[in-house]
Amino acid sequence: MNNYAHKHNQTQIQSLDKTPMLKSILLFAVISAAVFYLYMGFHTQINIEETTLPSRIILYKEYIGDYREMNKAMKVLEGELKDLETTQFRQFGMFYDDPNLLQDSKQARAIIGVMLDSRERHIASKFLINHNHYRINEYKDQTCLRTVFPYRNELSLAWVISKVYPALVEYGKSKKIFKKDNTIGSLEIYNFKNEESNIEVIFPYGDNIQDLMLTRAPKPAYLAKNQDL
Repeated sequence: MNNYAHKHNQTQIQSLDKTPMLKSILLFAVISAAVFYLYMGFHTQINIEETTLPSRIILYKEYIGDYREMNKAMKVLEGELKDLETTQFRQFGMFYDDPNLLQDSKQARAIIGVMLDSRERHIASKFLINHNHYRINEYKDQTCLRTVFPYRNELSLAWVISKVYPALVEYGKSKKIFKKDNTIGSLEIYNFKNEESNIEVIFPYGDNIQDLMLTRAPKPAYLAKNQDL
């Protein structure tokens, strides 16, 4: 019995020795998670404004496919933009479909490209000489809902989809802003050129919205319950 008691006491002592270490590991994990949460900006309040997207020239090309696989197309875009004789542009993506409503998410439509000041049309036209798979257009001022979210890495995009988009949709519905045929999709503007990188998420709507309906791809098939959307 004494031998058993001795071994039992040793086990208890060893367990007690491990307790501070386990607490330290747990504390470190909690602090790390909190720091990461703050760094990513997940604590940031989603502030939505009703504003105007000013008229711009856009230089763009089409994308048809799963939005989750767009990163490769964006990298190609960034490489091609090295031939654009200006750095005063804003990279964007315009998304026309909700992939959750489609029979095949790989048929989702978008355009990607850059926005330029109207005074730089000659620069855009010169770019098109060697990049004729792009097109050029100029849109009028657009009324829109807009919010800005900090960008850190690709997880930021996942947060935008899961939290920012639903907030914008709910705001639009609660204010009765969205009506049939007065909106065509969402616009993301990527401001990655400085330390305060961010993504502008915009829902254009209103009379001039067709200026941004630039995809030539046919409307994809919707799931049966969403055919009327």
